[in-house]
Amino acid sequence: MGIVVLLCEKCVFSCLQLYLNDAEGSTQKRVTAKVQAKYPHSDIIFLRLDKTLKADAVPQRDSTVYPGCPYILCGSFNRSHDKPYSISHGSISTTRSDSRGFIRGDTASNIGDSGGGCFSLDTGSLIAINVGTDDKNLNRAMLVPVAQLDAFRAALPPEKPLASWPSCS
Repeated sequence: MGIVVLLCEKCVFSCLQLYLNDAEGSTQKRVTAKVQAKYPHSDIIFLRLDKTLKADAVPQRDSTVYPGCPYILCGSFNRSHDKPYSISHGSISTTRSDSRGFIRGDTASNIGDSGGGCFSLDTGSLIAINVGTDDKNLNRAMLVPVAQLDAFRAALPPEKPLASWPSCS
């Protein structure tokens, strides 16, 4: 079983059916996922999948984030757009977390960037997840460092095998 991190505004469910990319084919596969936990102060949820999917590559995570750290921010629009992906670059402007645990990048976050990865230009590793735009501070990208997500996940109770998967009708 895999763990997926997903953004979900005002989550009020315990089960989802998702379509995810799988390295074994050119189409997306439908999977059922159970909500394992919600990250405090944001719309990030951790999901447990009902099956294991193969990935072409899993990004390496790097907890080394420093002011001035250059990054690339990747986002994804609705696939109905002509250009469904968004890529921007910038640098970490502050590593001092706000009251919700977010740090800031110095570039604006575009529509569809939420949930996208923030990758270090130095290492190519995932350093944060974009969770939105700070409209009070020049629309800077609001980011949750992977170190915080990893620490939160490590503190979760151990996974227990499910007798059966819930129906997501």
